[in-house]
Amino acid sequence: MKNKIIILTFAAISFISCKEKVNEELIVKDNNKTVTTYAEISIKEGGKWIEEERRYEGGKFKNISKLELPAIHTDHSFYIRYEGPGWENSQIG
Repeated sequence: MKNKIIILTFAAISFISCKEKVNEELIVKDNNKTVTTYAEISIKEGGKWIEEERRYEGGKFKNISKLELPAIHTDHSFYIRYEGPGWENSQIG
């Protein structure tokens, strides 16, 4: 139970600390080297929910700056790209 609380706390802090803006590049210094980082969160639009399977079918991904999940959403509903924020930098891309 204690591990679940720690994990949930870490997840909440990580989510809250993310900026609302998407497509914003962040320049940081890493060992005197400039590193560019990119973050996004995307949802599908133009498709439809398959209610009995609780998944989203069709549509194309669109970057957003705010997200309110529908009640039908579960993990792996294929509604959110990456099932959370996507991060890229000079080491991961």
